[in-house]
Amino acid sequence: MNEWLTLLAGPLVPIAYLRHRSAARAVHADLRTVIAAQPMTPVTDASGVPVLSLARALELDPSELPPSIAEPRPPRGSHQDSAWEARELIRPLGLELVDVVRVEPRAFAPGALVRGRTEMVGVRHGRQVHVILDDATSLITVAGDLPTFSLRACASRWNDLDAAPRVVGNWLGRLEPSRRWDGVLVESGPQGLRLQRVDGSTSSWMHDLWLAEQLADAAACRVAALA
Repeated sequence: MNEWLTLLAGPLVPIAYLRHRSAARAVHADLRTVIAAQPMTPVTDASGVPVLSLARALELDPSELPPSIAEPRPPRGSHQDSAWEARELIRPLGLELVDVVRVEPRAFAPGALVRGRTEMVGVRHGRQVHVILDDATSLITVAGDLPTFSLRACASRWNDLDAAPRVVGNWLGRLEPSRRWDGVLVESGPQGLRLQRVDGSTSSWMHDLWLAEQLADAAACRVAALA
């Protein structure tokens, strides 16, 4: 079970919750506007970046995005409206929902909870990206013909760095030590790069997407150098 905010990092935040958090956010009509209000700045280390700012940084150029949803918006507050909003709010990332999660009202608080698997796919920066979120696991795949190596993050450090290409190890060495990546498993190879969390929170999936793409970029530089 996950809250909308932690699962989709924005699309599923109850608007009433945002309005009560601060007077500044109360002026925004919806979460899309809240994200768009964040400065569009490049991220060099996502470990400490708030999720709304990271969502803004991960947005693609409009020319690279899938088309907007053609059908009219369902009645506001309905389960169908929640799914419609989720699709529209991840669209700036170049992702589309494949599986629509089941949405349930929260018993003693505003907003909604979701249960079960959520799957998103899309093309980002010319590469196929696949995101699978479950109640306590997540898997992000970035396609590409990459070197073969495996990494594991534990206790704010990366294990098995010696087995990774030097450019990947050097890039990871520039990140600040952070518990953000604890529990992350990375596997790279000819089919692409897989970044997985097992028995953990899915709230960091957008941070994991950033990390997976950065690692794939570093590994691809190694491939280009060999070519």
